[in-house]
Amino acid sequence: MLIPGAAPAIRRINDSGLRAIVVTNQRGIALGRMTTRDLERIHVRLGALLEADGGASIDAFFYCPHNSGTCTCRKPNTGMVLEAQRRWPDIDLARSVIVGDSRSDVGLGEALGMSTILLPSDAPDLAAAVDIIIGKADVHLQGMPSSRAPG
Repeated sequence: MLIPGAAPAIRRINDSGLRAIVVTNQRGIALGRMTTRDLERIHVRLGALLEADGGASIDAFFYCPHNSGTCTCRKPNTGMVLEAQRRWPDIDLARSVIVGDSRSDVGLGEALGMSTILLPSDAPDLAAAVDIIIGKADVHLQGMPSSRAPG
């Protein structure tokens, strides 16, 4: 089951030409509560639900399967976002936004000079966060020749 309004909000990101990338800590893998394969199935299912509910899609999922303090990818560390940037070198972190519901999400964004939106304090929900993101993108996109904006 999706968070209400998630699919239309993500679809707006897709339609704007921005990338929708998920970075997620998944300590349950390190603790043996799930396997990497279980998580990948969850991501496939999430993709199917987003497509069915609103024609939305996630460009990529990056996850940290490690326990706390054992890697450079676990949020608020920067490894997952830097991996996304290696995959898409045109990502401009200074023009990118991280939306999250925890202090580690905000810490990750701050460490990389990204804008951050903490739910529910900076925006009440994902739809409102997307309103903020689209507003920032509109300012940055004026005059850009590419149909796919960085970030």
